[in-house]
Formats: sequence, C-alpha cells, structure tokens
Amino acid sequence: MTNSSLWSRRRFFMAGTIAAAGFSFARNARASEPRVVVPSYNTFTDEEEVQLGKTFDRKMTEEARFVADPFINGYVNDMVQKLSATSRRTNLRYSARVIDVAEVNASAVPGGFLYVQRGMLDLVQEEHELAAVLAHEVGHVVAHHGTNKLAAIFIGKSFYELVKKEVLHDQEIVAGVLEKLGGALFLLTQLKYSRSAESDADLLGYYNMQRAGWHPDGMLSMFRRLLAHSSDPNFVQAIFSTHPPTAERIQAVQHEMREAPPAGELARNSGRFQQMKSALAKLPPPQMKKMPH
Repeated sequence: MTNSSLWSRRRFFMAGTIAAAGFSFARNARASEPRVVVPSYNTFTDEEEVQLGKTFDRKMTEEARFVADPFINGYVNDMVQKLSATSRRTNLRYSARVIDVAEVNASAVPGGFLYVQRGMLDLVQEEHELAAVLAHEVGHVVAHHGTNKLAAIFIGKSFYELVKKEVLHDQEIVAGVLEKLGGALFLLTQLKYSRSAESDADLLGYYNMQRAGWHPDGMLSMFRRLLAHSSDPNFVQAIFSTHPPTAERIQAVQHEMREAPPAGELARNSGRFQQMKSALAKLPPPQMKKMPH
C-alpha cells in the first residue's frame, strides 16, 4: 500500500468552528490510518504547544498526587517512548506519569504529556492492553486534540489571544489563565472529545501499537474489559459518555483487523509488565479516590 493510499480518508467537514473541535480527520470506509487535519482556529505552533504543555504539567505537579515508585514510572514511560518513536508525530518529547488515584482513566495534554491514573494500571491484565490505552492517548497528541480543545476553551473564555501572545514569553501569565479556568487538574477532566475524535484516536492507536511491537488485539481485550466493568464506581463515566459505545469500538477495530491485519511477531505480555503489577500491589492504597470533576 502506498503512502497516499494509506493516508486517504473520507471528506472532512466542520459544522461550526469551535463546536466541531473533535472532527479532526478525514476517513473513508477502507482500512487505513487517519490523516490529521488541524482546525483553523487552532493556530498554536508545535513550539507553542510544547510550552503550553510544560506549563500545564508544572501546574499538575503542584495540584495532583503522583505515584513515586521509580520502576512503575520508568516502565510506563518506556512504553510511551516506544509508541511516540513510531507515531505520526515524532518531533515531540513525550512523557508519562501515574496519578495516584483509584479511578480508571488516562489523559494527554498538549506537547506530549500523558497521565495514567493508577486505577488503569490496576485494571489491565496484559501488557498489550496497557499499550492500547497509551497508544490511544498518543493518538490524541498526534491529532492535536488536546490543543484543539484548550484553544476552544480559551476562545470561549476570551483568553486565546493572551495565551497565544505570552505562551513563549511569560509562563506565569499562562499559568494564571489555567488557574482562572479552574486549575490544571480540573481542566484535565474537561478535555473531553467528540466521539468522532475518540474513534480516530482508536485507529491511530491501532496502527501505532503494531509499529511499536504490540499486538492490536490488546485493544479488543481492553474494550471488553471496560465493558465488563462499566458499573464499577471507580470508572470515569466520561469513558462511556464521550467515547463511542464500547461495542461499536470493538466492531471498528475488528473491521480494521480484517482489512489491515497485523503482521509479524507482536507482543502481548512481558516480564516487565508482571514486575510492574507486583510493584503496584505493594503500594499503599491510592491517595485519592476520584479526580475533581
């Protein structure tokens, strides 16, 4: 398959500039990886996006409680490095940290900063399930979803021009804007995307996790695990309210596996994953039950 056919997608449309923040791809029915289309209202350069992410991450350090275990953090970061190195956006320096909260979720903010909630590490049972979660979040970064969403929030609150002007110059001003909008931890919970954007992050993750060496049936396994635990109070309900129905996500990945089946020796588990789970089991209970909403 040529690069041009791999990246061909259905015609992109936007029903209103900000309202369609999540509709960032064009895709046709044929299996292939999404092509990124950044909406016109998001004028942040890559450099500005990274600096915005750094400021966001610094505020997260002040507001959130993180798992301190070096092996757990190192393991998750190593996985993110493998995924970012094979993503469609390799010019960013990605990183990941584990928030010490019982809820099951993961998030990404501009510039390649990923956050995995401890409840997610408790839930996954094989490494390719965790790879599917992280690949999905890397997909959001590749698609500029976090920057699109924050740009829309800034525009809605009349902060866009100020952030755009100061993001490379005065980080305290940008940090002050984040504070006025509720703080980084609160804003992290507000980065909810359209179901279309979530579907595209799934597909970006599907192809990326294969390039990084993991079998994509981990995505199917993860979806089925989410479905089985949908009534668990530790689940962030946004997983179900903003994402496409889990059964539809399973069908979409099954379609992709039929039309673009995985090839080669791809991993499902590892000894390091089991070491991570052992280290996780030795930690005291999470310091937080839920994130602020």
